Amino acid sequence: MKKYLIIICIAVLGNGLFAQQDSHYSQYMFNHLAINPAYAGSAGYISSTLIYRKQWVNVEGAPTTQSFAVHGPSNNLRHGFGLAFYNDEIGVTRTSTLNLAYSYRIPLNDNATLSFGLHGTVENISNRLSGVRTTSLISSSSQDPAFANNLNLWRPNAGAGVFFNTNHFYLGLSAPDLIENSVNGTNEVLGVDDQARERRHFFVHTGFITGTDESPFRFKPSFLLKYVPGAPINFDVNAQFWIQNRVWLGASYRLEDAVVGMLGIQLTNWLNVGYAYDYTISELSNVSNGSHEIMLGIDLNFKRMGMVSPRWF
Repeated sequence: MKKYLIIICIAVLGNGLFAQQDSHYSQYMFNHLAINPAYAGSAGYISSTLIYRKQWVNVEGAPTTQSFAVHGPSNNLRHGFGLAFYNDEIGVTRTSTLNLAYSYRIPLNDNATLSFGLHGTVENISNRLSGVRTTSLISSSSQDPAFANNLNLWRPNAGAGVFFNTNHFYLGLSAPDLIENSVNGTNEVLGVDDQARERRHFFVHTGFITGTDESPFRFKPSFLLKYVPGAPINFDVNAQFWIQNRVWLGASYRLEDAVVGMLGIQLTNWLNVGYAYDYTISELSNVSNGSHEIMLGIDLNFKRMGMVSPRWF
């Protein structure tokens, strides 16, 4: 299976394959900053999320992702600021991204806010081709020339988004990667032009929650639509059930990819943890035992340290 993952990596980087390239998370509803800069500051206090994802267990070279995001508002709540770092590895390829976000928040009434956001991104792509074990057609003891050179690239990018939210509903639209960075060159071994290109990603995310803070049970569905030109539209549908505003159980369906089960607990007024397991329903189910994802959320509301309600959106 490893050789197929290597082929996928090379195809994505070297042949301009159209695919969804941004990292995805099953617990995206706890980290909207990863897809929409207009989300920055929307909680009304400092909020941070850490996520670790191990994808396609038992498949050597399968993706692993680590992410950290923190954001908060200005004193007058009209401006939001965010910082995020992502590290994504698949096979011999590592992508590290630093993201700075800003949002301008417009109160529409006591319960609704409309935000416009921008972010700037610096991305490093490292492709360690010299570490690939191959059998050369020239000599069984020599390295295949096609894998002789490593790749280390720095790429700037920018994104924009809009986010509307109330106490019980949210709707966001975003394009996190507006610049279609590309790399062009000639592969002397294969005799063809190679092209690595980033494609614009477009997201629509929405959700709501029923009941009040006093309700013993609450229902929180959400929906995420992902579109990349040249690739099929994909979406996640999620449903969470909250018990006493402290414990949640949920399930998701990702189109033609996975069925997800999740659970979590609000440990304190400022700390929550969550876990998600993806059961693969694509052809990879023949070789993979699914994917695991762990989430840690830390919310610091210095003006209301006695709050008991978790962050809904």
